[in-house]
Amino acid sequence: MGMDRLLAFLRAAAGSDRCAAVRFFLEHVDAGVSVEDVLLTRDDDGGGFEFSVTPIAGNRFEVEFGYSAMMVGDGGSWTVDFDEAGNVTALEPGISWIT
Repeated sequence: MGMDRLLAFLRAAAGSDRCAAVRFFLEHVDAGVSVEDVLLTRDDDGGGFEFSVTPIAGNRFEVEFGYSAMMVGDGGSWTVDFDEAGNVTALEPGISWIT
């Protein structure tokens, strides 16, 4: 999917109040921290961001994204479609979780 599409997905998903982890992730990126550094950084208790991407067909993917630490976190899954330029054309929420 690539980092550009990952960021496009996160910006589209941030438009809802569904997942605080998405907004928290973007706060770091908007403050100048690289996507790679945000994904690779772990808190003192081992918490951090996690995501997985499963291609469905063409420019359609299932994305699971969240933040998990000891006794705290949230996340969810989405089906996301992109156009050829990498813009989000459809975003369908799936399951969500909170701890």
